[in-house]
Amino acid sequence: MFNVGGGEIIVILLLALLVLGPEKLPATAKKVGRFLHEVRRMTSGFEQEVRKAMDFENLGTDLGDSTTAAASSDDAVHRATDGPRLSAPTSPIATSAASAGTSAGTPPGTPPPAPGPAPFVADLSAPRHLDDQA
Repeated sequence: MFNVGGGEIIVILLLALLVLGPEKLPATAKKVGRFLHEVRRMTSGFEQEVRKAMDFENLGTDLGDSTTAAASSDDAVHRATDGPRLSAPTSPIATSAASAGTSAGTPPGTPPPAPGPAPFVADLSAPRHLDDQA
């Protein structure tokens, strides 16, 4: 787990004996053992939850079910849109209304309006200072 060899364990135990002393060492070792046991239990529980969430056997069937549902809804959309199509209006009222929308308020024979002034384009190529006045 921690990739610690026998020599390193002996050095750690000797340092713990020197730091904690012989009275506190057994109680501390017991606490460390309980802590490591709790960590292992939590990690194994986490691994089990991940394996449940990543259940690959049910993944294939769930994917198959969703693709068939998507295909059936796609077919329903195609069937609904393949009905009779409406063509563009050809009645004289509709064509006059369409032409009135484009030329509303201008009498026949009036030339189109002249283009307006050119839009303002700022010259950003030269840097300006706050002290400069235009």
